[in-house]
Amino acid sequence: MITIQKGVPLPKRANNKYPFQEMEVGDSFELPVSQKAAVARSAWSRGLELEAKFTVRQISDETVRVWRIE
Repeated sequence: MITIQKGVPLPKRANNKYPFQEMEVGDSFELPVSQKAAVARSAWSRGLELEAKFTVRQISDETVRVWRIE
């Protein structure tokens, strides 16, 4: 049987792989193109949490860049 518990706080997110929280509008960072899908998902998710908007663009065959746009 599973016991339901009330009032247990959710721990803070431990994954700070990308610096979304520290970014201001106009800031950007670069990553290998192999991380494009992962960073795009993270940018969308963290954008919702932070009430911010990010965009991810492929710059070359080797790199993508992430900008905070709002």
